[in-house]
Amino acid sequence: LDKNFQNPIALRAFTAEIKKLSTEIPHTADRIAEASFSIKSAFSNLDRPQTIEFLRQFGLAATASNADIAEFTKNTIALAKVFKVEMKDLPSFMAKVNATFKQGLASDSEVAQGFNKLTTSIQAAKLSTEDFLAAFSTIQSTTADAAGATTNLQNALAKLGDAKYIKALEQVFNIERFTKDGGLKSLNEIVNELAKSLKGLT
Repeated sequence: LDKNFQNPIALRAFTAEIKKLSTEIPHTADRIAEASFSIKSAFSNLDRPQTIEFLRQFGLAATASNADIAEFTKNTIALAKVFKVEMKDLPSFMAKVNATFKQGLASDSEVAQGFNKLTTSIQAAKLSTEDFLAAFSTIQSTTADAAGATTNLQNALAKLGDAKYIKALEQVFNIERFTKDGGLKSLNEIVNELAKSLKGLT
């Protein structure tokens, strides 16, 4: 893995700790080990005790979301990289991501695919962590079609700077892009208003 696990003794110790952890959280040692690669790839300076503690936290979060630890860790770390989350902020970021999984009507794996699909759009739109996760939670809570919801959000992100799209929002859905004091509304505010308008049409 890195300097912390280069020698056989250190690697055996790490393997033993993973096996022990698998008796404490409902994930197999193989899946925990795979999750460890995602963590170490993002935060190479973690020592063995820190890595095990992060694996424990990821395992508990994945369990709460009824997800696989390796998949949950990989998707959370990928998002953490997009938002440049520091190691010390990872636990709170993990909690926010987990809350988003819980809001989704589709399976966690389908919602996670949406996360991965939107990384480029998130970077281009320069969204804050809170705004993106709130908007993503909102749109994923409206339908079990995670892929369709993701595409809708992706389209919205791409068109928020398009004058014709903004005009359509205002004319068709009576949604203003700006607040009363002239500031830009957050993505989540727009998504919430759009969701309410769409419900009113059904």
